[in-house]
Amino acid sequence: MLKRITVFTFALGISILLVGCGRNVLDAADIPTGPEYASYTSPDGLIENFAEAWRHRDIVEYRDCVLYDGAALASDGLAYEPFMFYFIRPDAEYGSAWDYEAECEHSEALFSGNPARGGAVPGVDHIELSLLPMGDWEAPGNPLGIGGDAYPEGTLSCDFATDMEITLKGSVAGGIDALYVRDRVRFYAIPVDAGGAVEYRLWKWMDLDNGQ
Repeated sequence: MLKRITVFTFALGISILLVGCGRNVLDAADIPTGPEYASYTSPDGLIENFAEAWRHRDIVEYRDCVLYDGAALASDGLAYEPFMFYFIRPDAEYGSAWDYEAECEHSEALFSGNPARGGAVPGVDHIELSLLPMGDWEAPGNPLGIGGDAYPEGTLSCDFATDMEITLKGSVAGGIDALYVRDRVRFYAIPVDAGGAVEYRLWKWMDLDNGQ
């Protein structure tokens, strides 16, 4: 999707955005009211919250509620492998995929708004993200698992067209001050036990094209 900012490489190579995970300090009057998230009891609610967490650069919601960390028990009472992101082609640093910890690290760096490379590259000012389903949620077709990992009954997958605009706080070489990414991805949602209710978490994210 969002051309994974592989080291923040969406097709334009946003490795420039991988910086320390510090947060900007805001006066109380400047802190916006937080987003209202949908229920996680459907995979559609999960994806709605995915986009909302990115728009608000809310690393806590994204890390703790959207992504599956491998610790929460699935609806069958078992734990499964944590979230993985799969590249359409191998990345020089991460190979064919990166894991939950890498996703959290990179997302926090992106969301932080902090400049990169000693201040030479501005941080992110705004993210706008749309996720358009390209079909219905369906059970995965491979009963042996995804990427070698088994999944519980009730796991669902769906392809999405993504449209994202990342606005920077300034410009970089060539006068670029915004990045536009369109892509196609496949999401896998895993059902988890949330105090007796079934909720969904994002288990796998597969890039399906190179974006533009």
